[in-house]
Amino acid sequence: MTVARILMLSSWLLSVGFAMLALHTAEPTLVQTSHARTTYSGAVGSRIKKAPSKQPVRPETARDHFETGTGAPDPEKLLSQKVFVSYPLKGSVRKRAKQVSFIVLHSTETEKPADAKRIIRSWNNRGKNHPGTQYVVDRDGIIYQTANPRLVTIHVNIHRTRFGVDNHNSVGIETVRSGSQKYTEPQLRSLSRLTVYLRNYFGLTDKQIVTHGYIQPSTRTDPVNFDLNGFRRRCRSISQPHTNIAIDSPRGAQNTDS
Repeated sequence: MTVARILMLSSWLLSVGFAMLALHTAEPTLVQTSHARTTYSGAVGSRIKKAPSKQPVRPETARDHFETGTGAPDPEKLLSQKVFVSYPLKGSVRKRAKQVSFIVLHSTETEKPADAKRIIRSWNNRGKNHPGTQYVVDRDGIIYQTANPRLVTIHVNIHRTRFGVDNHNSVGIETVRSGSQKYTEPQLRSLSRLTVYLRNYFGLTDKQIVTHGYIQPSTRTDPVNFDLNGFRRRCRSISQPHTNIAIDSPRGAQNTDS
C-alpha cells in the first residue's frame, strides 16, 4: 500500500471517529405529541400556599350598640334602624331647660288592657297640654318613641315630686300593664336595654334610675309589682355604665342619692 493511500485511509477513519463521537454526545430532540403530559415529583397545588380568605368585617350599627349596651348612638339612628317605632305625641313637647338627671319608670295601669298605640292616642286626645312619656314599651317588646329624649314631655307632677325630679331633668318610660297582668319577658328585655341606652346616652348611674311611685308617692305607685333592684341588676348584666357620652347629647348630673 502506498503512502498516499495510507494517509487517505487514516484521514477517513479520523472523520468517522469524530462523527460518531458527536452523535453520542448530542442532545436528543424532544418530540411531544398532542397527548404527551409533563409530570412532576409533587403536585403543583401542594406547593402553592393559598392566601387566607378574608371575611368582610361588618361595621357595628346603632342596633348593635343598643343590643349590647355599648356606645350611645343618636335616637334618630335607632329610629331609622327600627329599634324604636315612631308614634309622636301631639302637643306637650318642648325644649329642655335642664340636663337630664333621672330616668323615671312608669306603668300605664289602664282600667282595661290596651296596647301602646291606643294609650298614646288617648294622651293625644286630651288637647294641647297632656301627659305622656318619651317612650312606651308594649307587651310584645316593641318600643315606641313619642318624642326625642332631648325634648321634654309631661310625665310627672312637679308639685308632688321629691328629690328635685321634674319633667325638665328626667326622661319617662311607660311599660304597658293593666290589672293583674305580669310584665312579659320581651317587655322586660326591651325595657332594660332602653334604660341602659338612656343611662349611657345621658351619662347617668344606676341610682338615677327611679320609679314614679318613689319620686311621687303621694299619688302614684307605679310601676306596679315591679322589682326595681332586680331590674337594676338586669341592666348591669347588659353592660357597665359608660363615661363616653354622645357629642350631641346633654350630659346628665353625676351621682345623685335617691
